[in-house]
Amino acid sequence: MYDELKQRYDFASWHGITTLPLYLLLWHYHLRGIQLPDWELRSARVLTLPQRTRFLPSMWLRPGGRHRNEALRVDTYECASREEAHETMIRLLGQFSAPVMQRQTDTGFGDICFGGTEFTAVLFARANLVFLIANAGRSRLGVTKFAQVFDHDLITKPEYAAKPERPPAPAAVACAISGTSSFIDIDNTRPVRKRAQPPDRSETIEAQHKLFARHCELYAEDDLIRAEPLEAGKQHVEIYTEEESGKWQRRDVSIERVIR
Repeated sequence: MYDELKQRYDFASWHGITTLPLYLLLWHYHLRGIQLPDWELRSARVLTLPQRTRFLPSMWLRPGGRHRNEALRVDTYECASREEAHETMIRLLGQFSAPVMQRQTDTGFGDICFGGTEFTAVLFARANLVFLIANAGRSRLGVTKFAQVFDHDLITKPEYAAKPERPPAPAAVACAISGTSSFIDIDNTRPVRKRAQPPDRSETIEAQHKLFARHCELYAEDDLIRAEPLEAGKQHVEIYTEEESGKWQRRDVSIERVIR
């Protein structure tokens, strides 16, 4: 069945592709800060699926008046790498009837995108994330503009404080452990806040990170980020971390490819 899906959707032609000039990895992604004008985030959860994939299902509503029948479902899958995200995408495509979802190449969002003719649902991958955005109300609602908002948030480098208001967190450390890879240890020990959830529940919110690199593939491995330089010489990784206040801080790591 899995091999049939790969053949049906021409998986070999897009597995692992990126349309960005930089390599990107999102780690501990969350929906805080996403703004959909005139829409409210009504529910959001964080679950862990097999293979340690983080699953973030959410529901958005457009309240009041003539818009009361409009609802939006956004399912987000955070994978360890771009390649793993594309593997997840092909499995999700198996949940649709074959004629429903077709590859779309001119949407302006995602590295790879599939959608129906009316775009009431889109499935797209960007870096190591996969999004399923679908109309969940009784009204016929196209969802491409919402996909564009989510995608733009992913690929945009955050504005960060040039001078931190608090002492800076320990710098990320890169250690070469082989001839082709280094591991980046992002300090993950600072306190994180808990958001109250009725009834009497709380959700721990981990710090969100965005990593950009020009010549390094990036992979999440347990509590570390593996950087694999694609060219000889010193390479740089920009790490943006969202603080508890909602502001971003930037730290840079230099990695030099070791030849042994």
